[in-house]
Amino acid sequence: MKTSLIAAFASLMLFVADAAAAPVLKFEFTGTVDVAGAPWSTNGINVGDPVNGFFSYDLNSTDSEASPDFGRYAQSAPLRAEVSVGGFTFGSSNFSVDIFDDDLFIFDGITVTFLEDVSDGGITVLGFNNSPFFSLSSPSDIFDGDALFTDIDLGLFPDRFGGLLADGPGASQLQYTITSVTRIPLPATAVLLCLGLAVLGFRTRRDKTAA
Repeated sequence: MKTSLIAAFASLMLFVADAAAAPVLKFEFTGTVDVAGAPWSTNGINVGDPVNGFFSYDLNSTDSEASPDFGRYAQSAPLRAEVSVGGFTFGSSNFSVDIFDDDLFIFDGITVTFLEDVSDGGITVLGFNNSPFFSLSSPSDIFDGDALFTDIDLGLFPDRFGGLLADGPGASQLQYTITSVTRIPLPATAVLLCLGLAVLGFRTRRDKTAA
């Protein structure tokens, strides 16, 4: 029975270690509206209103760009990105995380952009390069190449902004300053650990009953 328990525990630890090494990362951010023309202002969104959102991505995503100093990493379901402001939420699983290195550009930066138009409450936000909803940049040399990052230090980026460009005649871009970025631990490891311990407990009881 002791050998069986040791083998079961070793298998459990390997399972949890694999879960802990899962390459999906999630970031939440907050911001404050700086510019709100039509249709934003006509829908009750004003300068100073809070903005919040999140995006997640797979570290094993493929870079679709050949340049070693510009990376574009398209994401898809079940990963998702969302931006919420004034009761509206714009979200999609079709978005891109882009990395800019100053060896090619005049800045190092990160942008996250919807790759399709997204709508809520009668407002449509244009996707692709029209409106990065998350953008950080710095004249300093922060990145060495275009690899995806595992964490974000907001203090390294003096330029922190986002925008949502509305579709339609006379429509304008909602602009906001990003005020915080937080990496969110994904709960999979904890859940799997509890499940594994429950299974281990069941096997212990079964072995005792069999004895």
